[in-house]
Amino acid sequence: MGHQTAISLKESITDGLASIDQALLIHLLSNHYPPLPSILVDTCKQVITAIQDGEFDKLIDLPGRITWRGQSQAPARECCDAWHLDAFIDQD
Repeated sequence: MGHQTAISLKESITDGLASIDQALLIHLLSNHYPPLPSILVDTCKQVITAIQDGEFDKLIDLPGRITWRGQSQAPARECCDAWHLDAFIDQD
């Protein structure tokens, strides 16, 4: 598991074998210890979009009771780093 698994999941999206939701769910539940909650799938998609748009400091609303440094929002770059989403970012 790890970065190579995340890369493979991204490739499965590109190849049409999985949706972004399916790939992110697998990534959150199987590629982290402890597993991250499935409620983060939509948030991860927002983070990926923000990063791809160059909005690294965009504040992302965190779902449920998830917080970052006691706040209900976190910068996109922090979410990307914490949840290891870099493999899902299109490198153009």
